[in-house]
Amino acid sequence: MAKEAKKMCNDLDRISNLPDCLLHRILSNLDTKLIVKSSFLSTRWKHIWAQTPFLNFRFHMDPFYELSFPCLQVQVSIFLDFVEQVLHRREPNKLFKFEFILPNVGIDPKVMESILSYVMNLKPEEVTFQVETYNSISMELPECFYVNESLEKLQLTASWVTFSNPNGFLTLKELRLHDLNENGRKSGDSSHYCSKRIIFCPDFFSKCPVLEVLSFSDCDLSTSVLTVSSPTLKKLEIVNSLFSKLVVSSPLLVYFKYEGAEPMNLYMNGDHRMLEEIDIDVKSYCQRYGSKNLFDMLRQVESARYVSVSMDTVKALAADGRRIENEPSLFPNLKNLNVKTDWTVNESGLKFLLSNSASDVETLIEVPKSLRSRLETFTII
Repeated sequence: MAKEAKKMCNDLDRISNLPDCLLHRILSNLDTKLIVKSSFLSTRWKHIWAQTPFLNFRFHMDPFYELSFPCLQVQVSIFLDFVEQVLHRREPNKLFKFEFILPNVGIDPKVMESILSYVMNLKPEEVTFQVETYNSISMELPECFYVNESLEKLQLTASWVTFSNPNGFLTLKELRLHDLNENGRKSGDSSHYCSKRIIFCPDFFSKCPVLEVLSFSDCDLSTSVLTVSSPTLKKLEIVNSLFSKLVVSSPLLVYFKYEGAEPMNLYMNGDHRMLEEIDIDVKSYCQRYGSKNLFDMLRQVESARYVSVSMDTVKALAADGRRIENEPSLFPNLKNLNVKTDWTVNESGLKFLLSNSASDVETLIEVPKSLRSRLETFTII
């Protein structure tokens, strides 16, 4: 009877019968704290957490319960102690992905560097790091990131970091930067003042020999002229970020995205005939200042064949009616125009984008979800 019961349990617990590599993949997106708790399930699960190549440390704070500063520091200390215990007790096998998220809380830069240095010795391929230093103290990204020969994807959410190493990233293919600030403090935080600092050393991106994806979101480099001269870059995204000027010299670039309150000062240096697709969303309030800067920005990416624009961008173009009547089309090679609309279609702006283009240009307008159920087919005539 006992043997039959045991056999029935084995049949029902099919997950535990899976090989370790599949269990690790199933658990890969879970918080590491939950994976450690799974060690109490059975002897089969006792050492799974210590072998997983995926580590996700996320500090959770109840948004409806405001902790006093001393209590918050205690919670952070417990969290950091847990991270340290896991890192030093797990088996020293290769780490594929490491995620560390501690939002809106500053920690000692030495503690941060210690964690990063230890993790990079495990040769991860993907790293996501979101944390602040005390008072947003400026800190150079540790040397181990640059010399690591396995790191391919890096996502940093931090106002403190600088990239001063003249050798760049050896193996990095994807770099996503969020909340980077030349003042050393978070965007929108005016609680203290920091002097301007140099975030990137000259020609930094030209020293990244395999970089393919570069993204800036909510970054403030409003007094900096940034030069992106990566020879292998294929995808560039700028979202709600400020630059004095952005110079792009990446001949293999095929995709460019810009989203912001007003047009950016963009200069595409050299041959960018490979540029296939752009996605532009300039907020409508820039109409009050005229559309010259928007025209200038779009001229820099005129070789694109697949163009997505918001209706706000179309309205901004149409604000300068005299110019769109007298100037040639911005996109002579246009094959596809995708207009993301709030359903307030501006006819003159659309006609200008389509002028002088081939007769077989496919034009799509994204309809708000609230209206999609009422429409079967929508065509611009």
